[in-house]
Amino acid sequence: MHALWFNRKADLVIVPSEPARQNGLSIGLREDQLRLYGLPVSDRFCQPVGNKAVLKKQFGWEDGNPVVLMVAGGDGMGPMQTTAEAINASGLDVSMVLVAGRN
Repeated sequence: MHALWFNRKADLVIVPSEPARQNGLSIGLREDQLRLYGLPVSDRFCQPVGNKAVLKKQFGWEDGNPVVLMVAGGDGMGPMQTTAEAINASGLDVSMVLVAGRN
């Protein structure tokens, strides 16, 4: 978590991981201001949806190659197309997935 997410005046800061908690402590928050709860993601999104090799084949991704996931939303991502084209032109043996939206 970026330091801007921590505010020493806050009554409570909820963090997703121990490293994030340690980061909060290192920038001056007190133990009682920090509460570690884990990532706020529903368990249904953490369960496998099928066999990884079968799913990769269905999407046309080569099994064994890493998959690069680029996600953008809102106005802050920057030049997603330029970044994707640079990765594609790099010669890396990867499959790419781009997901874009507007918040």
